Amino acid sequence: MYPTLGEADCERITTGLLAQPINAASSLSYLLVATGLLLWGARTRRLSVGLLWYSALLALVGIGSVDYHGFGSPIAQWLHDIPILALLALAVLTPIVRWRRAEPVCPGAGAGLLTLIGAGFTVGLVTFALGGTGSPWCQPDDLVQYHAFWHMITAASLGGWAVALFGGAAESDRRAD
Repeated sequence: MYPTLGEADCERITTGLLAQPINAASSLSYLLVATGLLLWGARTRRLSVGLLWYSALLALVGIGSVDYHGFGSPIAQWLHDIPILALLALAVLTPIVRWRRAEPVCPGAGAGLLTLIGAGFTVGLVTFALGGTGSPWCQPDDLVQYHAFWHMITAASLGGWAVALFGGAAESDRRAD
């Protein structure tokens, strides 16, 4: 176990305002995608309670990750881990509950979107594994940090998963049926 926050994520920990500036900055990807999902939901009339929860949790993942890699508050570990677990639970349980209710599991999913999501998560896992402290790609002082790519790729993939989960017929179209 690493005693210092972010120590396992390769980027050198500094004494500046942000302990790991590149990893902290890339964590904003989650906030950007969460905002994009809300705008998409509003524009396409797909803004549902599920999408609101998903977007809020994704934003909290970003806030927790910025704290974890940047400021390192006393609750940074909790702010980092709890929203991730909650988001993953929502992302996995939503299709399971729908399947058990005989509802469309991923109404906004097409083969192309699912392929992109799968590829994104695969590439993200590779960057996570090969970019950690002690790995062959780890260069603690480089501007290119593979853990930062992990943030950006998983943010985009989680955004795609939200579209798969909450896409489909718009809320007003469903009421007309």
